[in-house]
Amino acid sequence: MSTQKSFIYGSLVDENNLCNFEREAERLVNGCLSGKRYVVFGRRNFGKTSLVRNVVARRFLAEETKRKGMVIYANFLGIADKADLNRELRIAFTKAFSACFPLKEVMGSLGRFFTGLRPNMSLDPLTGETSFGLTLADGGGEVPFEDIMTRIGNLTSQGGVCPLLIMDEFQDLHFISGAEAKMRDALESLPSGVAVIVLGSKKHILSKIFARPDAPLAGWGEDIEMPCIEKEVYRSYANERFALHGLYLPSDSSNFLQERLDQVPEAMNMVCARLIALCGNIPPPKKVRSITTDDVGVAILSWLDARSDRYREYLAGYTSHESKVLAAVARKRLVKSPQSKDFLLTIPGISSSGCIRIIKKLEDHAVVYRESGDNPGYFLADPLLAEFLRRF
Repeated sequence: MSTQKSFIYGSLVDENNLCNFEREAERLVNGCLSGKRYVVFGRRNFGKTSLVRNVVARRFLAEETKRKGMVIYANFLGIADKADLNRELRIAFTKAFSACFPLKEVMGSLGRFFTGLRPNMSLDPLTGETSFGLTLADGGGEVPFEDIMTRIGNLTSQGGVCPLLIMDEFQDLHFISGAEAKMRDALESLPSGVAVIVLGSKKHILSKIFARPDAPLAGWGEDIEMPCIEKEVYRSYANERFALHGLYLPSDSSNFLQERLDQVPEAMNMVCARLIALCGNIPPPKKVRSITTDDVGVAILSWLDARSDRYREYLAGYTSHESKVLAAVARKRLVKSPQSKDFLLTIPGISSSGCIRIIKKLEDHAVVYRESGDNPGYFLADPLLAEFLRRF
């Protein structure tokens, strides 16, 4: 784990650089050690995966002393069919198994845990590391994920292993016919001591899987929603890092930064790193410079300029009507009703029904989010993309 205090973005954030979420981490670790199941949800780039993989999983392995701990991490983002699902869980399981057991133990346990399957060992020519894989014994193709789940259960009941199964971007199962029902059966068949964390970023789809009375996994697991980081907590976090470069973020500039970027941690880290590049000093001078709201605005523009080609390339993947709706949502910041006359006037040539179809597609792809509660409406998930659309 890194001990350097930095603004991390574009990759998983290590525990030393993850802002807050200690309450959520403690609840998850304690619950997983007791075999509980959780649904962790929140917007993308809020730190869900970093929290679970770099904090919860590591603490789980460190604190599970009675049995051998095993963390199985599978990411379902973009899976297109059941073959993808099978492959992702098989690879996740074999990686976890290889990490948990020395090679001699792997070979010795083949007959005990993998009857009906054909284990195979291969040597990476670059690293010299041995990897472990599984296929069907009859050579009939990919191992079904239901079979993998059964093996996970067998490790618990027969092998003295304490597994933690993590399934990221779980909502993408919704787009594979029959996958939700089969996953429900597989999860229900796991022994009670197997801890499971499901992660998701598309709340409206997760509700179809877990929340509705007729949902495939209605009543399964405990919900944990990733909240916005409190403004003063993030300011304190930022100033720990700015101090290393002779900078200080006062309350007014901090509020300006966080409100402009919808309190999305990764976007804020991006702009804070840009502030260091534009205004910071190494080593820090004796006199500390206070960051102004103008500095924040310049840093946002500098970031957008540096990434403009990427944003244009990304937007080129949308139709002209979809791009028009995206730009209109960005300008409005929050659209309470996409079918309203006021909003439709901002997207000439697109009907009410056409607008709703586009909004649904954008929501399904987590490009647009729908907020309920006190201030309901639709808004862009990426605040920097929204800034780009408003300015360019």
